[in-house]
Amino acid sequence: MKHFYNLSKCIKNKSYLKKAILGLAFLFGTHQSADAQVNAYSFAQSTGSYAPASGTAAVLGTATDNTTSTNLNSNVYPVTLPFNFVFNGTSYSSLNVSSNGFVTFGTTAPSTTTTSPISSTTTYEGAISIFGRDISSFFNVNGISGSIVWETIGTAPNREIVIEWKNFRPNNATAVTTVYSFSFQIRLQETSNVIKMVYDAGTYLAGSTAISGTLQVGLRGATTADFNNRLNASTLEFINSTPGTTSSSTQNMNTVNAIPGMPTAGLTYTWTPPNCWTPSGVNITNITTNSATVNWIAPSIAPGSYEVYYSTSNTAPTASTPPTVQNITGLSTPIDPLQPLTTYYVWVRSSCGTSEKSTWTNVTNFTTHPTCWTPSGVNITNITTNSATVNWTAPSVTPASYEVYYSTSNTAPTASTTPTVQNIPGLSSPIGPLQSSTPYYVWVRSSCGTSDKSTWTSVASFTTQCDAITGAYFEGFEGYPAVSNGSTGGVLPICWTNLGTANGGHISNSTSSTITGTNTLYLWTSGARIAYVALPPMNTLQSGNYRLKFDAKASVTAGGILQIGYLDTTNTFVELTTFSVATTATVYPFSFDIPVLPAGVTQLAIKNPGTPANSLSIDNVSYELKNLATSEIAEKNKLKIYPNPFSDVINISDVEKVKSIAVLEASGRVLKVIGQASSSINLSDLKQGVYILNVTYKDNTISSHKIIKK
Repeated sequence: MKHFYNLSKCIKNKSYLKKAILGLAFLFGTHQSADAQVNAYSFAQSTGSYAPASGTAAVLGTATDNTTSTNLNSNVYPVTLPFNFVFNGTSYSSLNVSSNGFVTFGTTAPSTTTTSPISSTTTYEGAISIFGRDISSFFNVNGISGSIVWETIGTAPNREIVIEWKNFRPNNATAVTTVYSFSFQIRLQETSNVIKMVYDAGTYLAGSTAISGTLQVGLRGATTADFNNRLNASTLEFINSTPGTTSSSTQNMNTVNAIPGMPTAGLTYTWTPPNCWTPSGVNITNITTNSATVNWIAPSIAPGSYEVYYSTSNTAPTASTPPTVQNITGLSTPIDPLQPLTTYYVWVRSSCGTSEKSTWTNVTNFTTHPTCWTPSGVNITNITTNSATVNWTAPSVTPASYEVYYSTSNTAPTASTTPTVQNIPGLSSPIGPLQSSTPYYVWVRSSCGTSDKSTWTSVASFTTQCDAITGAYFEGFEGYPAVSNGSTGGVLPICWTNLGTANGGHISNSTSSTITGTNTLYLWTSGARIAYVALPPMNTLQSGNYRLKFDAKASVTAGGILQIGYLDTTNTFVELTTFSVATTATVYPFSFDIPVLPAGVTQLAIKNPGTPANSLSIDNVSYELKNLATSEIAEKNKLKIYPNPFSDVINISDVEKVKSIAVLEASGRVLKVIGQASSSINLSDLKQGVYILNVTYKDNTISSHKIIKK
């Protein structure tokens, strides 16, 4: 059970009463001190005499037996102080005493099992650790028992709080065969707020087995980033410690070996707070294009004035850095003139005299407003094969006009990039002419004058629609990025449309699905996953002159069915026929003569209903004229196009039968027509990718061939 100990005494001195009330005001009114730094405390070591607490000291806890629950093993005692003590710039009227060799400040108490108070992430507001480790006391060893006591000595305003761990072990143990006993104190001085840690020499009351280990000694602020502690390795004497380098730095000790040894009698660590405390809570308000206001919170001990340093560089000022603004008597100051749309970094410190300054606060940054504001909400509408409309939302301060930049490259424009469209008075603009089936990237900015522009918006993107295929079409799915069956990240060929769910239909490179070449179109319907794809738009579906052909096989389970149909003018699937595959080992050819389809229909579609099998693969999709005799088709299929893939030049056999050759993008858009066909065609001007070669014969029939440019 916890007890709250109050050692306050009646205060008869009216002057001191006034100070105490003022201290309470600080306690309840200025508890925020995020920028205070315990590393501003100075450290000194000395050797004096150890003065035990008096016999009238208040007892917080006494060992009553040698068990973990009775030997002061894990206890925390909250205590009300007789005077306000300023720690790390904040005034406190209470603290918590841990049996593990430390005290903490703030409403959050440490855990009873906390043994590393400086590196602990517990959110108490500060800690003073004299022997921070897992320790305990003992009961009735040679008539001696351990205890934790405290008292107040002296008279106001120079009183001193003494907290003593009396007759403690340097470890946590219950056995009494080896008992090493020593004592230590934390002393808190009124008015000066100096902290002293005083150690007494230890001795064995029983046994002589060495006890060694590490402990945390020093101060911690509100977080582990704020520390001021001591360090000695096991090869260095305890009394010769150096400043710690991290919050987890420790001192080594050994009760037998002289190095590192134990604290000597009267060893005293003194931690003196700065005379000038750092303000906190820096924030920036009233930001304009060329000015702002810096605000902060006063420390509990207010200085004579404040100083501000600001810069466009995030390089922290040092103690000798001249401030930008000085002699500020309030808790805010305007800073100007500033540059528009520029990031500034700000620090504040207290000034308690010509040569008495606090440390600088942590950095705070802000960005001034631009003179020309950026629009937002860029979106693309009215997308066709060769045009689109860019729309946006005006900023809060409307500019004179807007500018648009668009490109097929997703490389953001800079301030010096020439806009594609300028002097736009409204909130939208058409862009074009564009290439069909091509991704475009768009940025917009405000224009407030010849040399006054906003930043560009974030990118918006879209892809133009595909041109309708005017003749034959072939797709073998090679040359596209492929993934294994059912994997994420799958794609469809250019101008094909996924009408199902993600990865229901995609180009696959799984060997189990191979038909011709490496890739196939994998169609998998299972549960919520739907395989449903549409072919590129075609403008000959009302002719009745074409057939659809492809090769298919079952990928995993046999007996799958495909539905072949078209999308009507409302994008509803209309079935024309079905096709099934019986085994996974056989490739089944499909051929279907497309009837005259209703006006407005431009896309054929393929669905996998998912029953009686889930997955199928197709390859060599061909949309071709159906009026060729079998012998003619066979003859034309003998036409050889090589090498394929090619680098720059492609060769064609039996060119004497060819009337002309058209080179098409995979989307069906005609790139060039070669009227006088030759056995070698130079296509070095083409980019790497997949193309269609439509060969028109002298009898006016056409065959389509897929080629790949390396």
